[in-house]
Amino acid sequence: MNHSENPQSHLPKSAIFAMVGALASPALLAACGNDNGAIEASTSTISSTSTTEVLPTTTSSTLPEATTIPETTTTTEALPTDRFEYYAKDFQEAYPELTKEQVKGELENLAGLVTQIEPVMNFVASTTNSGIERDPGTGHPLDYEGPVIVNAPEGAYAYLSHGRGTLTAPNGFQIELPWKENNVYLTYIRGVADDGTSADLNQGWKFNKFAVGFAYKNHAADTRHEEVNTDNGQIINLEQFSQDMLYAAMSGTNCGATGCEYTITTDFIDAKGIENGDENAWTRVTFYPIYGEDNVVNKLAYVAINMITGEFLPTPINNS
Repeated sequence: MNHSENPQSHLPKSAIFAMVGALASPALLAACGNDNGAIEASTSTISSTSTTEVLPTTTSSTLPEATTIPETTTTTEALPTDRFEYYAKDFQEAYPELTKEQVKGELENLAGLVTQIEPVMNFVASTTNSGIERDPGTGHPLDYEGPVIVNAPEGAYAYLSHGRGTLTAPNGFQIELPWKENNVYLTYIRGVADDGTSADLNQGWKFNKFAVGFAYKNHAADTRHEEVNTDNGQIINLEQFSQDMLYAAMSGTNCGATGCEYTITTDFIDAKGIENGDENAWTRVTFYPIYGEDNVVNKLAYVAINMITGEFLPTPINNS
């Protein structure tokens, strides 16, 4: 479907609630911004191309069997500053059919699941109430033609939620994020580490070829003076990342015991690594949410791949 014809003709039922809080639910915008409104279950092969550097492709024509993270029953204890409580309230305002308690439990559950994934934990804080959070006031839907500049701040990160687009690093390295059936992209670009001086190490990345009105951008800054371990790069707040995942997972309308109709493609990009030609500079984790009878995401099937080398990443999770 062409966006100029009728871009909202295929909005999921849940979007009726989320459109009111569109600024608070960027993943929903991305989910609605597909060129084709058909809904089909899909586990399409991960692929990416570069106009300035040709990325290797995998030698396998099919994805390996997705690893399923076992169901977790661990709950997070209340913190002096309970960020789960904060993000549950924000999410519940966009989905009033859910209670705040339901949303908080969902966020805690997702946090317990994603912390078992090593590639994610290379970017996301492994403990609660740490890492850097994005201020909603600095983000907005991209309702105008690109290219736009996405700020990957020194010591922090840029965030995009979208259905398709092209990213170009300051050195010209280009990342193609093509439209895929029933897919939402969550893209995180980690900026250069804070060097403790006044030197400006912020990076401007170009983002283009996105679906106008259905993409969202933001960036994080250390406004709360969060505790961030810059040595290992775990700069993304765990609670907010869990909310990102939940918004993306809730974009579908047929989420049941067998899963949701949308996949969530999370790209973790290290700006310094791209600058230096590091072979570990870009990792992709594609999630396939699996729902229980209570319509809660109790498992996350996923596939992780090094997008520079084309190698699938092993996992220590026992799937038996």
